[in-house]
Amino acid sequence: GQMIPQAYIGLARTFEIEGRYEEAVEAFEQAIAFSAEYIYFYELATLHVKFGKDERATTTLLHAVGNPSLKKEQRFEMHKILGNCFTRIGDYSKAEEHYSKAFEFNPKSDILQVNVGGLALQKGDLASAQKHFEKALEFNPFNAKAYSGLGMVELEKPPVLAARGGCWFRGEGLEVHLGVGKDFSPIRKAHPGILVSDL
Repeated sequence: GQMIPQAYIGLARTFEIEGRYEEAVEAFEQAIAFSAEYIYFYELATLHVKFGKDERATTTLLHAVGNPSLKKEQRFEMHKILGNCFTRIGDYSKAEEHYSKAFEFNPKSDILQVNVGGLALQKGDLASAQKHFEKALEFNPFNAKAYSGLGMVELEKPPVLAARGGCWFRGEGLEVHLGVGKDFSPIRKAHPGILVSDL
């Protein structure tokens, strides 16, 4: 009965803690063979991700996501993780496809907005990245990753200024222009400071 998959899950978790990846995978797969529950697929996929095996994670999740008994929040989580994996693999069209499906299940997820913003940054679509990071902050003004993402949105400089080098960044209510002097020599540690009236 139910004790067999639970025993395999316990074994898989032990192998994972010990860093025995392949043995953990095998134990999770044995549990799934007995009972194809969401949590088993989810834990197997996160194991793959933890060990840098995004392609194996996508195979696991794609197998599970078609299960008609999945709840809305479970489908959201699976599509979000699939989007993350495909982003890291570099298959941006599949990442967009799964992020879009995740939005169908939770259109107000600040975390998903940050992930899509990160994908836009990787594609070089700065306007879209900025839009998604700002939307994430609308949903959750305390999302630190959204603020970090906004800080990474580099503005395109006018051609005459771009020829001089340096870069410009824009965040919420803040724009920073960085340049390099002719006789510049870097120091070992530098921390720019920005004075603000309130956080």
